[in-house]
Amino acid sequence: MLQAMKTNPARRQTAGGFSIPAPVGGLNARDPLTSMKPEDALILDNVFPEANYVALRRGHSSHATGLGSGVVETLMTYHAPSGAEKLFGAANNAIYDCTAGSTATSSYSTSITSNRWQWFDFSTTTRLFILAFNGADTPLKYDTTSAWTTNTITASGLTSSNIINGCGHKERVWLVEKNTMNAWYLASQAISGTATKLPLQGVFNLGGSLVACGTLSTDSGAGIDDFLVFVSSNGEAAVYSGTNPATDFSLVGVFRIGEPLGYRCLSRFAGDLIVLTTGGVVSMKQMLNFDRAQQDLVAITAKIQDKFNVDARLYRDNFGWQALIYPKARYGIFNVPVSVGQTQRQWIQNTITGRWCSFSALNANCWALLDEQLYFGGNAGVVYKADTGYQDAGGVINWEIKTAFSYCGSRGRNKFFKMLRPLILASGVPDISIGLNVDFDNETPTGTLSASAGTTGLWNSGLWNTALWGGNGLRIQDWNTVGKIGYAATVCLKGQSNGISIQLNGFDVIAEPGGLI
Repeated sequence: MLQAMKTNPARRQTAGGFSIPAPVGGLNARDPLTSMKPEDALILDNVFPEANYVALRRGHSSHATGLGSGVVETLMTYHAPSGAEKLFGAANNAIYDCTAGSTATSSYSTSITSNRWQWFDFSTTTRLFILAFNGADTPLKYDTTSAWTTNTITASGLTSSNIINGCGHKERVWLVEKNTMNAWYLASQAISGTATKLPLQGVFNLGGSLVACGTLSTDSGAGIDDFLVFVSSNGEAAVYSGTNPATDFSLVGVFRIGEPLGYRCLSRFAGDLIVLTTGGVVSMKQMLNFDRAQQDLVAITAKIQDKFNVDARLYRDNFGWQALIYPKARYGIFNVPVSVGQTQRQWIQNTITGRWCSFSALNANCWALLDEQLYFGGNAGVVYKADTGYQDAGGVINWEIKTAFSYCGSRGRNKFFKMLRPLILASGVPDISIGLNVDFDNETPTGTLSASAGTTGLWNSGLWNTALWGGNGLRIQDWNTVGKIGYAATVCLKGQSNGISIQLNGFDVIAEPGGLI
């Protein structure tokens, strides 16, 4: 007997849950939108990528005032042998002692016409000095015995006020003469006196002038394996080995690195010498082994190369480019002078993970460390302490996150995105807007988040696996209605913080899968 044929109704699609990780991979301005890793970010401003979560950056507050109404263009740190470090700021054609904070005291103001000093610490067998040069005024020196005084450097054919830069290398002071290809050096352990010229006109193939010099080490310390590096304005680096220029100096090679960004283009990090160039931030150790054409592959800024190159193209001639390593917070700081004396921002790298973010509203002309704390010179006669509290000069910190687009487990299938929630820990109730964009749209988030108080664990009272033990106090994880259809989604999160810490651990999404077309 024939059995009646039965038709099964179409299987109903049910909504499923998906997770989008916190963007601990940092900013990505290199990979296609369709193939980024889900932990990367399209926007990560004022939010720092830690190893397993992202967190709101800390704020800044006034440290020292009284430097006049002009721009603080230089900060210098004196690393005293006794451990009593000093911080000096250059503004208003004077040098001020900013160490104690509050109102800075004038330390030197005789015949200064430029506040843009290049400086370095140099130690002799008896004392430690700051040596400072600005290419316009007589060089200066500082130590605790004689305070700030002029530094007498003489040589036939050299006007000392034309010295624009320098460095200490193997117990010898090296100097750069402005708008020339002339390097000069002093006697071993000398900080002043007669200088000897090392002409480099025939060394560089692309012409230009010298802008900076620095030490490159093959290990993380100072020793006989260190090299002396000269950088030209047209993007070449000449590397020398040896100790005494008169007897054992030899040219290791000349390397194309990209045109340097200002006189403060060099920074030391763990023995390496990093260079800010129009083609990105490069490692001299890496450039010894790669051709200029491969720079994009080995640049420290490779993952944000497009964004960095735009800044370099637009602002290359502005004063204020600088690199600084801040070990306490694991920051690699790369300062971008958007508008001289008005607006600056920073590209920030996590020096442990190599991940990137951006900082805004820190309008810094220059950076320095004092007793391992971070400071910057502002645009109106104030030196600020950074990485402190969760307010910017007593006001809010604005921040923004946009994750990489995620296909939520199914690249070729359409989805109806229904609900979205963040997984946030905070120390108070922040002002946050949230939204979800699909298929590479770029809408501004309009949804508002609410914060529900977390249950703080009390000893002998909190429930196991329920109560929060310590932490930031508030869990923000309420569901928000989305109602969008698309293949891929990105989460947009914007907020203001006024004295509140914020930690983002990821997002949960509820979506109903559709057809393949």
